[in-house]
Amino acid sequence: MGAVGVGMVDCHCHLSAPDFDHDLDDVLEKAKKDLDVALPIIENYKDQLLAIGEVGLDFSPRFAVTDEQKEEQRQVLIRQVQLAKRLNLPLNVHSRSAGRPTISLLNEQVSKDCFRQVSRLTQCLFVLFQVRNEPRNISISAEYIAQVKGVSVEEVIDVTTQNALKLFPKLQRLLPK
Repeated sequence: MGAVGVGMVDCHCHLSAPDFDHDLDDVLEKAKKDLDVALPIIENYKDQLLAIGEVGLDFSPRFAVTDEQKEEQRQVLIRQVQLAKRLNLPLNVHSRSAGRPTISLLNEQVSKDCFRQVSRLTQCLFVLFQVRNEPRNISISAEYIAQVKGVSVEEVIDVTTQNALKLFPKLQRLLPK
C-alpha cells in the first residue's frame, strides 16, 4: 500500500504570510511557548518526536531589525540544534534573509560529516507540503500541485508523503499499517 491511505503531512505553515496580518498576535499567543518551558515537554515526549523544527533565522525587517534581535535568534537556534543532536533527531531548518548566517551557525554546531550529509540531501528534489495558512488547508496545495503537474491528487499525496517519510524516518511508525 502506498501512502495515499494514510493522509497528508504538513511540514510547517507560514505564520509570516499576509494571511495572518489580521490575527497574527492571536495565532502567536496560542502557539507561543518559551523554550525553557518547552524543553521538559520535549524531553518527556522525545520518543514520539519526528524532528526538531522548523527552526532557523529570520533576519527580515519584520522580525529582526537590530543586531541584538539577530543575536537572540542565533542563541535560540543554537539551543535547538543542540537539542536535536542530543535527541538524535533530524533538524528542519529554514532561513529567511539569513542564509549565510544560518549555514555558518550550522557549520559551527554540527559535525562536518553530518552537515555534508544534510547538504547532499537538500540538493535532492524534495517536494513537501508547505501551506501559507493553517495546516488543515494542506489539501488546497495538493490540488494545486496536481493541477499544475497534470497528475491525480492521490499521486501528489503519495509522492509528498513518501518524501516526508524519507526526511523523517520515525514518521513511518506512526502511520497505520
